[in-house]
Amino acid sequence: MLLTFADATFDAAVGSEVLQHASSPAQFIIEVARVLRPGGVFCFDTPNRTWLACLSLISIAENLDWAPRSMHDYDLFLTPSEVYDHLVSPGLRLRGSRGFALERGAFGAMRRYLRRRDIGGFRLINDLRFVMTGYADKPTEPNLAAVEEEPIAVERDAR
Repeated sequence: MLLTFADATFDAAVGSEVLQHASSPAQFIIEVARVLRPGGVFCFDTPNRTWLACLSLISIAENLDWAPRSMHDYDLFLTPSEVYDHLVSPGLRLRGSRGFALERGAFGAMRRYLRRRDIGGFRLINDLRFVMTGYADKPTEPNLAAVEEEPIAVERDAR
């Protein structure tokens, strides 16, 4: 998959709920890095490959028609460490990541859905077991002293 834009074209790129649908998430991120200008930012979110995301997005959301059936494939979900590896390979730096949770919790969302056909909103949390959202930047110049260091700690993959 090649993006049809020249190198260093954009200051920002957003990949919201895209990585798990790309035929090659690694190639997609390489292309994003290519079209970002130095100092550019890539914002993303993607489900984590955990039982919680599988239960939430496939077993519940698709069966209640909150998401189209067969939209999600558990085998294509990415772990935080896979996302990190895909980001650093083309030279991006992960600057921050958080998880998503239902604003009112699972039971509150279910109650609201039964009453209003609406699950409410989401909030950011430190737990990445469901969905990981984050941002990475493209350095303005190579920092060879930081090659051996991770800019932030990546949580071990929760299962």
